Amino acid sequence: MDSVSSHSVKQVSATGVISGEARPVATSPVVLAVRTAFANAPGTPAIDWKDLPSLQTGRDSLAALGLPGWGSLGMALPVGPGAESTEMAVEAVAAAVTGSSTGPVTEEQARSAPVTSALTGLALGYEASSGTKPATTREALTALAEQGDPATSDVHAVAATEQQVYQALRDAPGADITTSMPKGPTPVADHPAAVLAGPSVDETQSRAAAQFAEFVRRPEQAQVLADAGFRVEGLARPDDTALAFPGFESTLVPADAAAAAELMHVIRNPITPRTSTVLLDVSSSMGEREGTATRLANTTAALAAHVDRAPDSSNLGLWEYSTTLAGSRPYTTVVATGPLSAGGFTEGTRRQALDARLARATPATGTSTYTALEAAYKSAVDGYTPGLTNSVLLVTDGANDDSVARADLLSAIAAASNTSKPVRIDVVTIGENSDLNTLQALADRTGGSLEKVASSEGAALPTAISRLLS
Repeated sequence: MDSVSSHSVKQVSATGVISGEARPVATSPVVLAVRTAFANAPGTPAIDWKDLPSLQTGRDSLAALGLPGWGSLGMALPVGPGAESTEMAVEAVAAAVTGSSTGPVTEEQARSAPVTSALTGLALGYEASSGTKPATTREALTALAEQGDPATSDVHAVAATEQQVYQALRDAPGADITTSMPKGPTPVADHPAAVLAGPSVDETQSRAAAQFAEFVRRPEQAQVLADAGFRVEGLARPDDTALAFPGFESTLVPADAAAAAELMHVIRNPITPRTSTVLLDVSSSMGEREGTATRLANTTAALAAHVDRAPDSSNLGLWEYSTTLAGSRPYTTVVATGPLSAGGFTEGTRRQALDARLARATPATGTSTYTALEAAYKSAVDGYTPGLTNSVLLVTDGANDDSVARADLLSAIAAASNTSKPVRIDVVTIGENSDLNTLQALADRTGGSLEKVASSEGAALPTAISRLLS
């Protein structure tokens, strides 16, 4: 029996096909399946759900738990069918990060910078691990059990229901697996019995389903579930296992379908930390309306959404260009490129400064793309960050109108490039642009990409920006 919770029922109930209240038949808390040595480490009992991302990404982080030589946490994150335990564990991490007590995590919280940064770290840490990535919880449990020395294993922990761990031990007696329960509100697979309704279900079928649900809840039938490792109120736990079936502080209220989808989107599509300078065209044409807002407003909203999702370990900056924005220069540094989490700005952190200053961007006059791009590129090479992808992202809606020639720009970029400090030029062009050939050549020669979108309105622009900054 796979982990099924009210989270699943909430997704179905949105279609209006659930009759009455779906009440649990049996429950099983989500725990971490771990090796015995991990569970017995001195620091393991103090682990909170919010600690998992830093343990996953921190160098030699498990040494702090009393496990020297184990490296970083290897927590498997299967996301295939039959891996709902991952989703529930991710909700617990998000709730702990936001401090939202027993939940539920809201859609707004799911999109917040602290949550997306934490979940990105969790996902990227797992992606960076070697070995095959299990698709389901059951496969992950098998991999955990079959590994040799746990100190050198790829997988140290698997989010699973207590019952799934019990079943794994029944299937492989003697396997070195036990459970650890992180501190904080615990997600629980509550296995509700839901009676369907709607045009395809007649009254007889509905009544029969309700009667069967009550039949299953009777002690003699419910004992079958208890014997299989589920928790059933009033019935004893199995006595053929060393699993402790401990109590827990409180139950995490599951998020609704929209919030849960946001959380898993981050897990499935994490943003890789990088160093990027956004070079934003604020020429007069960016003031034209497309849809309900100007082209510039649509663009800054898309950029801000990405800034909010980017991990703290990313370095981002913002330059604007038009003509004579800073004395005789056509460009200005709005926010210098650096760590998103760094402070020292009037708005607070660099992330907050980027959000605020993107919102204040206003159209100016001309489009001195070539001069601004050359300066931004040279600055990016000078400020190169080893170990990360480094880039300049140019977002523009028109052709260059300064006196710099195409050949001069290509020559200047070639002269500034440094094979030991590779910086790619990525480009998003909005609408028609007669400079496409030049911009494509720059992207190709620096290892970057060019995305062309017909309009700033709609999903195409945010998707292009996210693709080039991820």
